[in-house]
Amino acid sequence: MSFSPDNSKLYISNGIDIDPSPSVVRRISVIYQLDFNAGTPAQIAASKQLINTDSAFTKITDMQIGLDGKLYFVALPQPDSFNFIFPPIRHLGSIECPNALGSACDVRYNSVYLGGRESGWYLPTQDQTIFRNADHVQAAADPPVICGGDSSQLVAYGGGATTVRWFPSTGLSSDTTRNPWASPTVSTTYTVIAQRACGPPDTARLRVVVTPGARVVEAGPDTTVCAGATVQLGGPAPDPTAAYLWGPTRYLSAARAARPVFTAPFVARDTVFTYIVRAYCTALPPDTVRIGVRALPVLTPVPTLTGCPADRLRLGTPPLPGAAYQWEPATLLTGATTAQPTFLVPAPPHNDTVYVFRRTLTAAGGLCPVTDSVRVLVPGRPTPPELLALSVDTTDERRLRVALRVARPADFPGAAPLTLESQQPGQPFGAGQSLTLPPTGAETEQPVAAVPGAAYRVRGAAACDTLFSIVHRPVTLRAEPTDSLGGGRLAWSAYRGWGSAVTYTVLAQPDGAAGFAPRWSGADTALVVPPTPGPSTRYRIRASAADGRRSESNTVALEARPGLRAYNVITPNADGRNDAFVVDYLDYYPGAALTVYSRWGERVYEAPVYQSGQWQAEGLAAGLYYYLLRLPDGRSWRGWVEVIR
Repeated sequence: MSFSPDNSKLYISNGIDIDPSPSVVRRISVIYQLDFNAGTPAQIAASKQLINTDSAFTKITDMQIGLDGKLYFVALPQPDSFNFIFPPIRHLGSIECPNALGSACDVRYNSVYLGGRESGWYLPTQDQTIFRNADHVQAAADPPVICGGDSSQLVAYGGGATTVRWFPSTGLSSDTTRNPWASPTVSTTYTVIAQRACGPPDTARLRVVVTPGARVVEAGPDTTVCAGATVQLGGPAPDPTAAYLWGPTRYLSAARAARPVFTAPFVARDTVFTYIVRAYCTALPPDTVRIGVRALPVLTPVPTLTGCPADRLRLGTPPLPGAAYQWEPATLLTGATTAQPTFLVPAPPHNDTVYVFRRTLTAAGGLCPVTDSVRVLVPGRPTPPELLALSVDTTDERRLRVALRVARPADFPGAAPLTLESQQPGQPFGAGQSLTLPPTGAETEQPVAAVPGAAYRVRGAAACDTLFSIVHRPVTLRAEPTDSLGGGRLAWSAYRGWGSAVTYTVLAQPDGAAGFAPRWSGADTALVVPPTPGPSTRYRIRASAADGRRSESNTVALEARPGLRAYNVITPNADGRNDAFVVDYLDYYPGAALTVYSRWGERVYEAPVYQSGQWQAEGLAAGLYYYLLRLPDGRSWRGWVEVIR
């Protein structure tokens, strides 16, 4: 495979079996083209098209781009069908216009005759050859600089040129050949215009310099410099009309300048570089210059330091023998000419501050100073963490939901920078529970274990300070029954931590209700609730801040527990009055069991779970009976009942 010169097309060759017989191997050569200008990768894959097949060949074994902008390939002829011997390869194939789309690329299988010689299966490099600017005509002169009366051979090549024309024609042996001889009397720029079979004409230029003999050939004085320094070579007054050539060219700004600039490389040890300058068209001998390059002292790198206000940081590294030091800015340091001065860290503004100190070391002898720097990061004043609200977790009242926010998470580095601390009344704040650091400015809720009756704050471990949020105390609800029918008094602690007014909403959930519903709202922290029809009602307080923040309290229940009252006469005559054994308020004691005995102690009725009015003395004679009513909590009631018929 090979790309076209302009990289817009990719050519892929293959061989396809055309005879499935296992005893006969028969394949044909095929060439595909992909258009890389088609668009997306999927569109490029879809642009694949078959541009050539040839049954005289079994496959293409190698394909390469040529200097002239064509693609050349080796096509393997079909083998002898009897002994499977391949005929010799005496031609190269070509794709004449590889930048063209489809069949316009012009595939030719026998375009280059090898003059009777045979080709191997692969082109000489056995790999893809890459020529820079193979799609363009190029020009060169050999030599590019001549003396008066001499000649230089010009050459135009590449780009698929078919015919050429040189301008100006002055001094040329021919203006229509690819490689004419040029004999100009003055320096001349030549332009070649090439006509191409596969595209518009192309142009290239070259310059032939005609130089007189130099009257001065000077390389300059020998010198010694430090690594990284620059030195201008050459004499003070070179011949302005002469052409010079320097060698070697490494570390020089130009090889043909009269006074090139040498840039001293960074060397591991002191090194001497030698350069020679020659001049064209002169009998003067070359001249030589030697430049010594001194290696720089090796400084131990100084890492970036972090300091807090009032810290005393020691900068630098242990001193090198015989070395002198200078630190800048010196006004912030004590001992700015020592190897390890001290920096007293000042208080920074709100944002992080970076101090950069420049260190210059001069080795013994005063030559080759080397400079580096050290950075000191002083974190800015951090913003304390913000505890927004505390709320009892309604799914697990042993836990709290903590709502918090931080202005800049970067103020609190480390694995566990935030903790929630609790304080019992009259006690100091205790150890904290770890919190997850939220994103910048984002409000998050996190669960923690609740400490009954405690106040809370968030502790932030900043780089240079320990910061605390405002102290919050969540709502704690208590209930005191005032009667046996579920009435009572609710009292709760005020929410502390919000600066604005707080509104309290009493939420109630009677037995059997799906959820809590609001019953009362206001600023008071106590409420008397009336008796409820069910066995019990659960209550919860919701505190609301003016900005919409909320906090839920714990849940309490007021239970209706009236005393049981049983009627001791039943008349089971179906008249709808006193037909059954009735126990008032039994619904408040679910799960009660009833056993009835005759006067002789014989058990005549038993119900593991008795509903009031369920026993009607079925099948029993009139008389006196005794009952035992047992409650799930272990309490029991005994009494008698008379059946009258």
